Amino acid sequence: MDPDTLLARAQALDEAALAHIFDTYYVELYGYVYKRLRDSQATEDLTAEVFHRLLHGLRDGRGPRRSIRAWLYQVARNLIVDEQRREIRQRRHLPEMHATAEALSLDQQVSIRLWAESVDEHLQALPSRQQTVLRLRFFAGLRPAEIADVLHVTTGAVKALQHRALTTLRQRLAHLDQ
Repeated sequence: MDPDTLLARAQALDEAALAHIFDTYYVELYGYVYKRLRDSQATEDLTAEVFHRLLHGLRDGRGPRRSIRAWLYQVARNLIVDEQRREIRQRRHLPEMHATAEALSLDQQVSIRLWAESVDEHLQALPSRQQTVLRLRFFAGLRPAEIADVLHVTTGAVKALQHRALTTLRQRLAHLDQ
């Protein structure tokens, strides 16, 4: 189903279109949220809230106007920011890392953890818009035009933010390869 038809049917609250939206976007949205929160329960709750808001937005006429995907990611991004602010107020510590492969030695796990924390630390040190562009582009797989819709900027601005962010990250992470 093409995006314009899907949007029109969703705005008419067509159940099949709504089911199609959920089936199409749930997994990728879940992945995007999980990469930011690193908590499966919070991720499930927040992802469900995104779709809850979609349904209410469509009913109230405040839903997506041009791109369902961009709208979903914009809502997810806003909810993630809210959740992270709540977490910061509640506690200030790094999330626990769960071993992803039992075959890895303890040294390998520690090395991966240190590298990942370093990358995440440098990513978090970037300006907020640059972080968001990188997360949406590389973790969520959105195209620059979709990111532009989420952030309400031009595609050129997205590309510039991405370029500056990657250049800064490359410079900051150069010491990890040595």
